[in-house]
Amino acid sequence: MTGKKAKEVEEEVVLDSDDDEDEDEDMDFMEFGMGNILSTLLTSEEGDNVCTALVKVAAVLDRQLTTTNKLLVKIACSLKEK
Repeated sequence: MTGKKAKEVEEEVVLDSDDDEDEDEDMDFMEFGMGNILSTLLTSEEGDNVCTALVKVAAVLDRQLTTTNKLLVKIACSLKEK
């Protein structure tokens, strides 16, 4: 093998090892755990997560529906009397 060819082969090996290191870093990121990453993103500083937010929304909607139903019953009763 000539000196030039050997140098090209050596450069290819170095480039291939750089690609391997990038893949290793990607794997380290995946090993950290997608669950841990998502829980960090989907949890507030107070500890609320998507589930607790939905429960709070449901509670507010329940109160609003109860109030709306009471008002509708009063309106229906007043219309019946006339």
